[in-house]
Amino acid sequence: MSSDQLILFPFIISQQQPCISHHMTASSVSVRPFELRVDDLEVPTLLCVSSTCGVPLSDLRQWNQRNPVVAAAGVDDELPFGTIVQLPPLAFVRHPSFGETFVLGDMLQRIASAEKSLEALRSRELQRNEETPLFRPKRRIAPLAAHFVDSVRRESAAQLARIHAEFPSVDPVQKYGKGWKELLVEEVVDATPVTQRLQQEHQDIIASQLVSLQPDNVACMSQLPIRQAPNVVTELKEHTTRDHSASQNEEWSCPFHQRAIEVSFFQPGRAVAHKETWEVLGCQTLAALVDAVECMNELLPYPKTRDSFMFIAGTFYVDDRHEGYQDLSSLIRNVDTAQATTSASGSVHASLLDGSNPAYGVCPVKSLTTRIADISVKMHEMCVYRHMGSCDHYFFFKDLSSPMAVPRPRSLFPRRTYLSRSHVTLCDLCNALPSTIITYGDILAPKNPTFYCPPCYRIFHVNESGQDMRDGYIKFELPPEQHF
Repeated sequence: MSSDQLILFPFIISQQQPCISHHMTASSVSVRPFELRVDDLEVPTLLCVSSTCGVPLSDLRQWNQRNPVVAAAGVDDELPFGTIVQLPPLAFVRHPSFGETFVLGDMLQRIASAEKSLEALRSRELQRNEETPLFRPKRRIAPLAAHFVDSVRRESAAQLARIHAEFPSVDPVQKYGKGWKELLVEEVVDATPVTQRLQQEHQDIIASQLVSLQPDNVACMSQLPIRQAPNVVTELKEHTTRDHSASQNEEWSCPFHQRAIEVSFFQPGRAVAHKETWEVLGCQTLAALVDAVECMNELLPYPKTRDSFMFIAGTFYVDDRHEGYQDLSSLIRNVDTAQATTSASGSVHASLLDGSNPAYGVCPVKSLTTRIADISVKMHEMCVYRHMGSCDHYFFFKDLSSPMAVPRPRSLFPRRTYLSRSHVTLCDLCNALPSTIITYGDILAPKNPTFYCPPCYRIFHVNESGQDMRDGYIKFELPPEQHF
């Protein structure tokens, strides 16, 4: 790809330039994106930086290993005046994440080791109980159900005693027979007030014992609800491609077959509603996940390229599987958007590629063939998959699936577990009408590519004589009565 073909990226990069509010409060001072000077902090310590920016201490130490002052400082040690702390680079779009950054393979091995220890403990207890019967001490505290039953019985006995006192001349045995108590309990006794009181007492006890229900802890213990449309995935839509990269011996021998990793993707260029969720194995590569993801923009008559990359937890993973590949991340890492200027066509001058982006220039670059078990992630932190030049798919690592009852072969993954219903792509400008026009490299557009409805497109691109001023960008329009 020549320098004249490096179009569209300056606008995208400038839009992804992070603002100070992504990591820190307005009172903090940043000299460069994702950097923090500790001068204006109330207490210049790593603990204060962590609480101010919302970054775990482990992540701060990982990103400041080359800074001897920060690396040698303790949690409560005051940092020298003028110390600059490097913060983890993030994607432009935010998503409520939690926890610290960890390696997926290490976490899977820890979970497997814990489950193995629990299973061994269970086996020892079962064997010991078979040899020596387990001694069960007498309960001193009655279970909740027994407490409910005793309370209702006492209330029924009290009401029957009052009834008998009001009608002493009536012999219940002669009138109702031997089962007179059960009959009167069903027909006369009202146990509703006592059951409602017991239920309320039970709820109060639970609310007082659960920390997450206490008013001071609701904000930190709860997560924002994830918006998802009804799931329309079927057996035919579970797979789009098969991963046959493993040999016959490796098909079942992978140690990470017990659990799968769930990855959720959004609609292209949007981060509002989920599009699909995939399950992948730790022994598979990111390339297998990329090959499974489908994009509607691949169907458009636009010059396509196989070059792509993923941005995960401050690391670029570049697709280098084909000859003559281009590292698309270099346009982000090596272009200083504060000094970059573009030509009329929106291309970047080749001399500008020798600089360093102040935000993402520190991010390492790895191959897309990296095993998923070897990557570092942060749960629910927004990641980016870019392909076809500038088509962005936001995604995040959602969860680890439940243990598989029977390990499945590697060729059955990636497996789609969720798929949203097809929906209309609204116009990016008015966000009200269906889009029928898409443009690439449009300097008047808020992003690239941009979806237009006909009225919005005419306002920006049609002159007074009704002629389409198509200059410096590519346009594709659907036939009448069709929309994206």
